[in-house]
Amino acid sequence: ASDVYKRQIRDNTISNQGGGIFATRKATVNICGGTISNNTAAEGGGIYATQNSTVNIEDGEISCNTAAEGGGIYATGTS
Repeated sequence: ASDVYKRQIRDNTISNQGGGIFATRKATVNICGGTISNNTAAEGGGIYATQNSTVNIEDGEISCNTAAEGGGIYATGTS
């Protein structure tokens, strides 16, 4: 598992998936507090999660992310 505790993930740009966080292939990401903002991607500007990944979010802010699909969060086949 990857833990993100009261961090800022911001101002990232990528041409495909997951401008801020990319979770795939049964990954587990735990987010507690912090900010995910101003990230850009084709899918999942803030968070991209797929292929049986789990993203747990407690508190914090996801804002001002940009993507063609899923500006804040793009999730498919996840929990």
